[in-house]
Amino acid sequence: MVDEYEAKLQRLAETTTLPDVPDYEKINKIPLFAFKNIESPKNNLVLYLSDMHIGAYVNQEGVYDNNYSRYELTRRLDKIYTHILDNMNNINSITVFNLGDALDGMNNRTTRIEHSHYLPQNMTNKEMCNTYIECVCEFFSKLSTITANLHFISVSESNHGGDLEYASTIALCSILNQKGIKTTLAKKSIDYIQTDFALFIYLHGKDTSDQFKPFPLTLNEKTENYFLDYLINYNLTGIKNTIIVKGDSHRSNLSKGKKFDYKSVSSLFGSSKWIHSNFGNTPWG
Repeated sequence: MVDEYEAKLQRLAETTTLPDVPDYEKINKIPLFAFKNIESPKNNLVLYLSDMHIGAYVNQEGVYDNNYSRYELTRRLDKIYTHILDNMNNINSITVFNLGDALDGMNNRTTRIEHSHYLPQNMTNKEMCNTYIECVCEFFSKLSTITANLHFISVSESNHGGDLEYASTIALCSILNQKGIKTTLAKKSIDYIQTDFALFIYLHGKDTSDQFKPFPLTLNEKTENYFLDYLINYNLTGIKNTIIVKGDSHRSNLSKGKKFDYKSVSSLFGSSKWIHSNFGNTPWG
């Protein structure tokens, strides 16, 4: 299984012409993971994949480089896999979250009708769907060499991926289920799941239509009150290890609330030319 994956990766590399790819995580001195060499009888690893923006194109006129393609997406996922092998032992389970915006959009637009900004893309709608499904399946094939106890959990909507991503995720979950991998697809824009080691409330950070403002990078009083109300409404108060996890901000941050941790997850894509011009560089993570 591993040999077949590596052969496919090599074929992609040989047929893809790209400039030299900078090692962003070294340039910016940002660690990919918070853990170091861990040895214990039972490790449950949680991976957050967010804002992959498959199909996004950043040309050479951007302020910063971000050469993004199917090959580069595969390279980054493979780097995660290699890092796990190098840094963790005795893994009991791996849970992978998709926190939304896996697809860059549809027809060069986001799903929010008020957004008129044109999205430069290097894939068609069909190519984005196929790349998303195939690359995630390949990633899980690699993870299955570490442990057979795998779980894929996905949000059901986000402001870029929208219904196209939702339909693709249904197909992806069906394929993963056939491979013996457990899957969970959210029923609402904000959903929760209780695992053996934590309660996760997961969301993208902005929905497809209704949400006026995105949830912030760092926990503030208004956001904390919002999720305290959520915990009360769903009778989730009193659970000791509760984590609110979201994407959308393209940056990583961990805030501590009174009843939960609030985690913003960085983007596997990084940042676009438009973000370069307006907000600066956000390296992939």
